[in-house]
Amino acid sequence: MLELRKLCELLELFELLELFKLLELFKLLELFKLLELCELFKLLELCELLELRRSLLRKLLARWHVLEGDCPCRYAAGVPLS
Repeated sequence: MLELRKLCELLELFELLELFKLLELFKLLELFKLLELCELFKLLELCELLELRRSLLRKLLARWHVLEGDCPCRYAAGVPLS
């Protein structure tokens, strides 16, 4: 009878350990998901910054061409018509 009780206690301990392992795995999975989200947000921010830079470069190049007299479309380049 004592051995059966010890066996039951061991089984309960084992189940608790398995539960803790599952919880740890779940926590790790959640951490990985959060890290992936953070990386995605960083990538989106970088893409937005790169697009902003491209846009600014296009405007600067267009202005430069207008000021040099190469571009007939002054308004598109943001250069005043007067």
